[in-house]
Amino acid sequence: MKKCILVSCILFWVACYAHATLATHFSDSCTYEIRGSILDVETKQPVPFATVMIKDTQKGVVADEQGKFLLDDLCGEEHDLVFSSVGYKSITHHYDAHHEEPVIYISSVASELESVVVEGRAITGEMQSMA
Repeated sequence: MKKCILVSCILFWVACYAHATLATHFSDSCTYEIRGSILDVETKQPVPFATVMIKDTQKGVVADEQGKFLLDDLCGEEHDLVFSSVGYKSITHHYDAHHEEPVIYISSVASELESVVVEGRAITGEMQSMA
C-alpha cells in the first residue's frame, strides 16, 4: 500500500513538473516580434502598404503608409519573410532575432502597357431613358 502511494506521488510530481516545463516553454516561444521598414531602392522613400508574409504560412501583415511593419506573436527566432507590393519585385529575406530591425529595399518593376484602342459610333435619332 505504501509503495502504491509512493508511486502515485512520484507520478503526480513528474506530471506537474512536465506540465509546468511545457507551459513555460510554449508561452515563451511565441513572444517574438519583427519590426522593420520597407523602402524603394532607388528613391529611398517608404513603400506604403507593402505586404510582408512569413514564407510558406498564412501569417503576414500590411505595412503602414510610412512603410513600417510589425509581425508579432511569432513562435521562433528565425523566419523567411516575403516582401511584395504592386509595381515592385517580390523578395525573400531571412531574419533572425539576433539582428536589428530590418530595413528592406525593394526595386520597382518596369512594365509597359499595351496600347488601347477605343472605338465608338454616333447614334442618330432620339435617346430614350431606360428608367
